Amino acid sequence: MKKQLLLFVVILLPMVAMADPVEIDGIYYNLVSKVKQAEVTKKPSGKYSGSIVIPSVVTYNGEEYSVTSIGDDAFQDCSGLTSVTIPNSVTSIGGYAFYDCSGLTSVHITDIEAWCNISFKYGVSNPLYWAHHIFMNGSEITHLDIPNSVTRISRLAFYGCSGLTSVIIGNSVKSIGGWAFADCTGLTSITIPNSVTSIGYGAFHDCSGLTSISIGENVASIDQEAFWGCTGLTLIESFNPNPPQCPLDNTFGKIDFTIPLYIPSGSYLKYKAAVGWRQFVVMREMGGDSDVYLSIYDGSHGNVNIKVDENNPCMTLKFEPDNGWHLYSVKLNDEDVTAEVGQDGKYTTPAINTNSKLTVVYAQGASSAPSINANRIDLSSNDNELIVSGTTGGERIAVYTMNGVCVSNTVATGKQTTIPLATRQTYIVKVNDLVMKYCY
Repeated sequence: MKKQLLLFVVILLPMVAMADPVEIDGIYYNLVSKVKQAEVTKKPSGKYSGSIVIPSVVTYNGEEYSVTSIGDDAFQDCSGLTSVTIPNSVTSIGGYAFYDCSGLTSVHITDIEAWCNISFKYGVSNPLYWAHHIFMNGSEITHLDIPNSVTRISRLAFYGCSGLTSVIIGNSVKSIGGWAFADCTGLTSITIPNSVTSIGYGAFHDCSGLTSISIGENVASIDQEAFWGCTGLTLIESFNPNPPQCPLDNTFGKIDFTIPLYIPSGSYLKYKAAVGWRQFVVMREMGGDSDVYLSIYDGSHGNVNIKVDENNPCMTLKFEPDNGWHLYSVKLNDEDVTAEVGQDGKYTTPAINTNSKLTVVYAQGASSAPSINANRIDLSSNDNELIVSGTTGGERIAVYTMNGVCVSNTVATGKQTTIPLATRQTYIVKVNDLVMKYCY
C-alpha cells in the first residue's frame, strides 16, 4: 500500500509544478520542471499591451527554462498589444493565441528557419494574421529569402503577411504547407523550385497580387484551393511533364482560365485531361516547334470529360449534360460536328495538329434529335470510292481509320453519297449517330 501511495505522489509532482502560472518580467508562464520548458500563457487578470518581447530563456528559483511555446488564448483580445517579439526557441503557438489582437502592427523574429518550422494551431494563432508585417533584427522583411537550410515551410507560416512583396524559396524546401502564404496580397510573383514535391491546401489562397506562377518540375501534388482567388494572374508555368495531381477542379478557383498555361513540350494531352488543369483554355507547350492546343469552351449545365491516348493526336470527349439539359451543339473550329456525337455522348476528334477550338452548348429540356433506322443505310465501294446509300439530305457522314483519324467529314446531299478513299483498309463510318464498320 505504501509503495502504491508513493508512486502516486511521484507521478503527480510534475503536474503540480505546472499547475499555477508564474510571472517573470511582466509575462506569465506555465513551467514544466521535468523538461525545463516554459509556455507563455494569458494573464490571470487584465490584458497584455504595448510591445511584448518574449525571451528564449527565463529563470525561476535559480533554474533556467527554455520558452518553447505560446499557449492557447495567451494574447486573446489584447487589442492594446502593438508588437510582439518571438524567439527562435518557440516551436508551437496554440489555438486563438493572438485572436482579435486588432492593434498589433508588427511581429519581430530573429531566425527565418525557426519561424518556418513553427506549428500554428489555427490561422488566427499566427500574429501575422493580425499584424501583416514581419521584422527581423529590426528591419521589415518585404523580400523574403528562405535559406537552403529550410526543408519545409510549415502550415500557416506567413498567413496574412501582406507586407511581403517577393519570396525566394530555397532549393532544399520539399513541401509548402497549407495556407503558408494565404492572403499575402502584396506578392507579385512566385517561383516554386524543383526541390518542392507538394503544395498544401490553400497555400497561396487569395494572393490577389500575384501576376505569375512558376511551378517546378518535381511538384507532384497540389492540394485543393492552393491558388484559389489569385485573380491577378496573367500566366502560369508548370515544368513537370506529368501534371501535378489535384484532387478537384478547385485548385485554381476564381482565376481567369483564358490566361496562358505554359507546359513542357509533348505534355498537352496529359494536361488537357487532368483534374485541376483541364479548365485552362490556352495551353502552350514550351520548347516545341510550335504551340498546339485545343481550347474547349463548354457552357454551364454540363461537363466535358476527356480520354487521351498519348500515342494518338486524337481525343475522345464525352459530353455529360446536367439533369434536365441536353447537348445542343458541338463545333470544332466553328464547323458543326454535333452529328458526329454518338448516342453514348462520345465524340472523337480528328488529329489535333494545329491550334483548335471546340465550342459546346447545352440546352434545357429533353433532346429532340431524330432516331436513325440502321437498316436503311447500305455501304458499298468501287475501285476508289466508298458509296453510302439510304441517306437523307443534311445528314453528317464521317469516316475514320481504326486508330481514330478522320479521313472524311461531309454532309449528305441526297439518298446516295460517294466518298473518295485512297487506301484499302477497315474504316469506321458514322451517319449521324449510327456507327458502322466497313472493310474496303
